[in-house]
Amino acid sequence: MIVEITEELESGLTEAERQVIEYINQHEDQFLKLTITELAEKSFTSPPTVSRAVRKCGYNGLSELRYKLSAKIEDMVEGEIVNEIFQKSVTECMKTIEILKAETILKVVRFIKTAQKIYIIARGSTAWIAKDVELQLQLLGYNAYMLSDSEVMKKSDKLFRHGDLIIIFSI
Repeated sequence: MIVEITEELESGLTEAERQVIEYINQHEDQFLKLTITELAEKSFTSPPTVSRAVRKCGYNGLSELRYKLSAKIEDMVEGEIVNEIFQKSVTECMKTIEILKAETILKVVRFIKTAQKIYIIARGSTAWIAKDVELQLQLLGYNAYMLSDSEVMKKSDKLFRHGDLIIIFSI
């Protein structure tokens, strides 16, 4: 339903104006394509009646109603895209968790607890994830550093010491 009809609104509409609003609500898929004249013809009314009906419903005109409807449709499409991306991410995470063994996770936790310093290496889009891991480890009190500069990475053999943990993020 494009236009909500309250009892108060309905009592203020003439029969012809009510026909216009009913037609708009029943033909949402065609509404955006129709001109005011076509809408008047299809609802068996006149262009001024269409205009009055739309204004009585709280819109400045037919173009404002069209704009609000198209914005609503656009928001719905964007919402569907976001939900699809989110669902793919959740599926990917679940698959990764299913693959991991508890023994491996405990081993990594031991490495993190005993490390003097923790270096997290990442480039490109994975650097965002690495930055978050760095922050989380720092909040837990660990000496964590994220490296994304390729020049620093080339000389990393001079940077790393015995007792350091190196975590590499890669697609």
